[in-house]
Amino acid sequence: MGPQNLCCFTIFTVLVLLVDSTQPPFSCDSSNPSTKTFPFCKTTLPISQRANDLLSRLTLDEKISQLVNSARPIPRLGIPGYQWWSEALHGVAYAGPGIRFNGSIERATSFPQVILSAASFDANQWYRISQAIGKEARALYNAGQATGMTFWAPNINIFRDPRWGRGQETPGEDPLLTGKYAVSYVQGDSFEGGEIHGQLQASACCKHFTAYDLENWEGTSRYDFDARVTTQDLADTYQPPFKSYFNFLSQTARGQWGFDGYIASDCDAVSIIHDAQGYAKTPEDAVAAVLKAAVDQKKITIPEIDRALHNLFSVRMRLGLFNGDPTGQQFGNIGPDQVCSQENQMLALDAARDGIVLLKNSAGLLPLSKSKTMSLAVIGPNADSVQTLLGNYAGPPCKFVTPLRALQSYIKHTIPYPGCDSVQCSSASIDGAVNVAKGADHVVLIMGLDDTQEKEGLDRVDLVLPGKQEELIISVAKAAKNPVVLVLISGGPAASEIAILKSRESASDARLAAAHEQMRSAEEDAAEWKRKYDIAVRETKAALEKVAASSFEKDFQEMQEMLQQLKLEKEKTEVLLKEKDEMLKAKDDEIEMKGKEHEKMKSEFQKLEIERLAQIERAQRHVESLYSDWDLLPPKTIKDPEAKKPEGWDDKEYIPDPEDKKPEDWDDEEDGEWTAPTISNPEHKLKQVVSKKNRYKLTSVLEILSASNSLKSFSPKSTSNLQIIKQTTTNSNQENQHYPGEAGAIALAEIIFGDHNPGGKLPMTWYPQEFVKVPMTDMRMRPQTSSGYPGRTYRFYKGPAVFEFGYGLSYSKYTYELTAFSRNKLYLNQSSTKHKINNFDSVMSISVSELGTEFCEHNKFPVRIGVKNHGEMAGKHPVLLFARQTKQGNGRARKQLVGFHSVKLSAGERAEIELEVSPCEHLSRANEDGLMVMEEGTHFLVVEDQEHPISIVI
Repeated sequence: MGPQNLCCFTIFTVLVLLVDSTQPPFSCDSSNPSTKTFPFCKTTLPISQRANDLLSRLTLDEKISQLVNSARPIPRLGIPGYQWWSEALHGVAYAGPGIRFNGSIERATSFPQVILSAASFDANQWYRISQAIGKEARALYNAGQATGMTFWAPNINIFRDPRWGRGQETPGEDPLLTGKYAVSYVQGDSFEGGEIHGQLQASACCKHFTAYDLENWEGTSRYDFDARVTTQDLADTYQPPFKSYFNFLSQTARGQWGFDGYIASDCDAVSIIHDAQGYAKTPEDAVAAVLKAAVDQKKITIPEIDRALHNLFSVRMRLGLFNGDPTGQQFGNIGPDQVCSQENQMLALDAARDGIVLLKNSAGLLPLSKSKTMSLAVIGPNADSVQTLLGNYAGPPCKFVTPLRALQSYIKHTIPYPGCDSVQCSSASIDGAVNVAKGADHVVLIMGLDDTQEKEGLDRVDLVLPGKQEELIISVAKAAKNPVVLVLISGGPAASEIAILKSRESASDARLAAAHEQMRSAEEDAAEWKRKYDIAVRETKAALEKVAASSFEKDFQEMQEMLQQLKLEKEKTEVLLKEKDEMLKAKDDEIEMKGKEHEKMKSEFQKLEIERLAQIERAQRHVESLYSDWDLLPPKTIKDPEAKKPEGWDDKEYIPDPEDKKPEDWDDEEDGEWTAPTISNPEHKLKQVVSKKNRYKLTSVLEILSASNSLKSFSPKSTSNLQIIKQTTTNSNQENQHYPGEAGAIALAEIIFGDHNPGGKLPMTWYPQEFVKVPMTDMRMRPQTSSGYPGRTYRFYKGPAVFEFGYGLSYSKYTYELTAFSRNKLYLNQSSTKHKINNFDSVMSISVSELGTEFCEHNKFPVRIGVKNHGEMAGKHPVLLFARQTKQGNGRARKQLVGFHSVKLSAGERAEIELEVSPCEHLSRANEDGLMVMEEGTHFLVVEDQEHPISIVI
């Protein structure tokens, strides 16, 4: 198609879109005598036959005009134009020319961004969201505000790199989670689940096939990035989400996976093959590459064009767009009253509630008391922003509620203060924020990112908060009367420098643990070789006894051969044992070295402790200068020569009687349980020897370290020094909201004040800032020790993590019990014809394809898991089941998700859930050739601290 035609076509498309009509566009108008007799209009015929009839009536020019997203009308056949490009990622969106909000419907329900919905690990909820989106989309079509009913969603690319600007659009980094999200979205009543007698309510299109997760990094654009992906990573990470339901590679999708739909290039993708990538020498070659096109150059046949058009028209017919007036059809009664309905808005609120992740809640500060909180300061650039809550690819929400307004509904005396000029926070009003914080009972800091930091076309360069946000957080936390509540709104992780300090310490622990694990593995290998040697000795001894009982002359030769074989086995075993001894010695040396590194790290943290004690000492001196009452003075050597000593005072050091009485105005519920001050508990020396009225005057001194640590997140494995810092940080807490949609602010306020029990879990890893040293262009999932490459995602990443995949706190404590198993062993050697593969590290395996569908189906088994809520609040809790192999290394995943289920439990309630385990899918892995194989050895099914072994025998 020449430039003039393209220009004319673009103008025509604009004119069509500007036509204001309350009638939906459709074909096969029964009142039009020239079209109603066409076979393609007869709903009694199979869709395939109808599509073939339509194609037989089109000219070549008409056919070509239908191969773009803005398909032109064909007036002579009564076919209106059609717009393939519409968006509905987490609600019907502005993006894409197929939808308009300029008629009777001006808004649509804006559900949480996908990354937040994924944090609920609730497939049923995803299904219900897709139902609601599809219904609202059909309402827009019925109102004449849509020229297409095909939506380019969901985005099921793997969130491989935390800097990716579009990671927020995805369900996260795990292929199984992402695949289940895709199925739930597409099968919802708005899509395949809404199909009645072949008709669809709307049509989904999974994107972007495949291994797409970079926008623009250090001069490398998504348009010209040459993504080098190993066959192994392609097989077990990038492809599985598409294989779960929809796929976009013609040969693979239609041939191997039974795909029945259409394949579409993204916007301008065909031209990019020529213009940006230079892959195609001419525009015609670019078309040929994606369609085998360019008819006039004889690079494609007419039947090949017809095949593509057959798929496209079949989808439009399944949508009912060739069935005549839609008002009398199955979905024709969906009107504007079903857009922004109370039901949909409540679903958006539930989704936000279930997806918000509580990252830290030291000493159980949250939830805040609604009755005792008299004043609240709400500080931060995201505190009063509606747009930030929505994320990208959003439409106009049904209602506007910012976090500030939602919190004001709980606490009348709420003082807002932005603190930053924008999310970029190049300029911060720290003094003003500090003054506001000083005057409030509690402070909520609402920080994070927005579309100026991450979006389509924009990747991040750091993993920390932008600009002066962290400086603002630390300053406010120092000034506040109580530890602050920090809310982070973002798509990707937004760690702090303080959290990074923690991760370095965790890395030292992790390296030591890894060294110990390697040594343990070496010991197990040595024991295995010793076991084989002992077996050989026993078998030889038995053979000798047999020889003695039989004719010596007859079996003498056999005995000599067996003795020779034993000698060879012994020599081989001795060599192997020697190698293992050398390996163990090397590991001992490595552990010693790592131990020295660990001690060095601990020394650095010891400096922090010394500074903390120095601050307490300065605070004590300050107290001495303020108070002369002996009842209030901290236990300390008397410095003032004019002061009168109490009877029995020791000049060197005074330690009060443990039975010292607490101050009369001390409130155990509000001020904490009273304990007598001693030299060993410096916090109590300051906090409990002064009256309640004066104690708060000293908070800014007491919380210098704890305030600066209010956003850090220590792992359970901390050194003793860090544990002390944690004790100083008595009540710091942190919440993470990915972009939570139109109801996210209400959900946030409910969680902060205890009207909802948080239960979300992170669907991706939070890496430390050091991870930005890893090039975004490196697509490898597996780590490489020799180069220091740490790998990616929780399945393979070997470095320190700020927060791990699946992490999330609740106001309740939950315990788990693996209650029922039908399998402890799985035998794969039932047929001698199966081809056994001896892997690089001498582990036997069999390919899943060779085991066959019947075997795989037959060997599925259920796993029952008991879950109990030990808290005082009802809660919705995701249960995650993982699998791991005893044998590690050589490209094996550290662990991988094999199932999940979200369960609602009242306070004290116990329930059992059941998950199905498919060994062929869940206990297999991809080898270096991309072949899915099952390996011999022990695998474990793991839920939190519970695990069950399953042995695979070949």
